[in-house]
Parts: sequence; structure tokens; C-alpha cells
Amino acid sequence: MVESQELFRRLRAGFPMLEKTLRTYQRELESQPGYETRSGYLIRHTGRLAEKLGLTRDDLDDAFADFCIEFLKEQAQFIETQAYSAAAKGFREVVETIYNDSDYMRSYMLGYLLSCALFPHHYRQFRYFEEQFLPSLTPRSGWSCECGVGHGLYLGRLLETQPGVVGLGMDISPECVTIAGLTMDILGVPAERYHLQLGDVTRHFRETEQKYDAVIASGLIEHLEHPAEFLQDVARALVPETGRLFTMAPTNTPHPDHLYHFRDVEEIRALFAQADLHCRDDLVVRMPELPDVHTGGVLQPEVYLRISSTAG
Repeated sequence: MVESQELFRRLRAGFPMLEKTLRTYQRELESQPGYETRSGYLIRHTGRLAEKLGLTRDDLDDAFADFCIEFLKEQAQFIETQAYSAAAKGFREVVETIYNDSDYMRSYMLGYLLSCALFPHHYRQFRYFEEQFLPSLTPRSGWSCECGVGHGLYLGRLLETQPGVVGLGMDISPECVTIAGLTMDILGVPAERYHLQLGDVTRHFRETEQKYDAVIASGLIEHLEHPAEFLQDVARALVPETGRLFTMAPTNTPHPDHLYHFRDVEEIRALFAQADLHCRDDLVVRMPELPDVHTGGVLQPEVYLRISSTAG
């Protein structure tokens, strides 16, 4: 049995409340080209990362289940209130209660990373990054940056395919900085080729004079209170014409740390236009219907994937 099939089987058996959703997702994913190979890579990497963190396979399964169940709870509240729960708290409280909680962030990052092999929309995101964004980069000996480096796999894959590039990974969560370092070790990226830094990426791009050939901000702008200002700052930091920005932003997708509610993809596109970031390529992925959840009339969530530059 291939790795993805075994993992789906194990999770369905361990968490019956997710069975219908997992079966639906498995059918859709197995129809996509290259899924067996790419999902196997993601599953193996997540397993090695869990081992380095001193966690067992059961711990990893629990992390994924917690990731799913927490989203379902947030979705239920969103259906009732039509607002993200974190928006009322603000960024500072989210930092204190979520990003500074090492146990929570460790579990969340492992669950999210595993979801890249198990959720169709997250899998399409990783596939788009590898098949569209990485080939769009002009090989050079410059700098790249991942904003909200998280588990570190995106920055690590960029450094693997761009051997002359040095990468900066920033995150406001101390645990994510640690996890990203473990990912670099797993991938065999030499220490002199990356810098991992604890800090606020919005402040960094507001103040930096560094020019970047590539910036990754995947699943970031919905975590910001002022995403338009951040995109404008990133645009100023990209190498003119050849610099590339990779982003993923979801609509109508609540999580405990999502601060900015995008209601439709056109609202996101408008922010890029305001920042004078030109679309090189984009893709809208409609999230699969959840068979276990009644949406109550809420707009079906979508994921917007985009490669931008500062030249038309």
C-alpha cells in the first residue's frame, strides 16, 4: 500500500468523525497527476520532522486531527457570526495566545504540513509552488525571503532548486523558527545558505533596504491587520522586473489567527493592483465541499495562488 493510502486508512480508522471528508479528499487527490510521488515526499518529510521533535506517529496523527477539528469549530462560529474570531482580539493578543504557545504551534505546523498531502486545495498549493513558481525564478546569487517561514519547506525547496541563492526565513513564532531550522537540516541545506530570524515581517519590509529576487508569503496576508501596506512594502523590496512574489490567500476561511477576512478573490486582486504588483500567473482553487458540515449559506471558500512581479 502506498504511503498516502496507508495514511488515509489510518486516519479514517482513528478519527471516524473525519471519515466522509477524508474519503472525498482521497478520491479527488488520487485523480491528480503525480500525486502518489509528491504526497509520499510530503508524508516522509513530515514524519522525519516529527521524529526530530521527539514525537511519535500517533502524536502526528493527533496533530492532523486537531488541525481539522479546530477549523471545523471556527467554521461553525463563522457561519453564525460572519466574522473571524481573531479579528476582535487583534494582532498583539494573537501573538501572545497563539504564536508564543510552543506546544500549539508545533502541533499546528505538523498538522498543516501533513494537510499538504491530504487536502486537495493545500496539495494544489504546494504543486503550484513547485511547478509554476520555482521555474519562474531567474537563477542568480541573490537573496530570497519567506515571510512567516512556518515549517520551512517552501524556503527549503527554493534553496534546493536555486543553489546560488541565500534565504532569509522570518517568523513571529519562536517554535516556527526552530521547526524551520530542523527542516533545513532534513533537506541538507548548508547553514551558510540561510538565516532564520525571529521577528515581525511587516516591520522588516517596512524598514529593509535589501532587494529580494524571490519573496514567499504563502498563507500570510490574511494573518495581517493591514495587508495592503505589507504588499506595498514587499513591492519596493523586489528586484525590479525579475523579482517574483509567491502568495496564497484564502477567502471565507476562519482560523484562530486569521485577522483579515477576504470575501472574494477580486478583493485580493485589488490589493495587488493597489501595490502595483503585476500578475505573472495565478490560479483560483475552490475548496472541496465538506460532507460533514452544513455551510449555512456561507460563500464556498476559495484559495487564490499568485506569482507577481513589479513589471508589467
